[in-house]
Amino acid sequence: MENQTIQATLRGKQTQGELTRMRKSGQTAVTLSGQGLVPVSLSASTLELENMLLLKPRADVVVAVGFEGQSHLTHFTQIDRHPISKDLLTVSLTKIVAD
Repeated sequence: MENQTIQATLRGKQTQGELTRMRKSGQTAVTLSGQGLVPVSLSASTLELENMLLLKPRADVVVAVGFEGQSHLTHFTQIDRHPISKDLLTVSLTKIVAD
């Protein structure tokens, strides 16, 4: 099966209010980390992320994340949702290292 790809954009450090406005505009905060990679703060389409999570259980989803000409093969490591509304708040992705 072909890996799903999501396009993301770099984001700087944001206040809680800025993160709330970002979520209301349809974007979710994403953190990308992994071996040999400095953690990167990104934003990605909430709709695209939700669709990926609906297709398969979290552990089985492999995603290629593209930003600024780079592409990294990743998997979901943490998904944070609002406790009442169940809206997607943040997603953590870890880079898959080829042996």
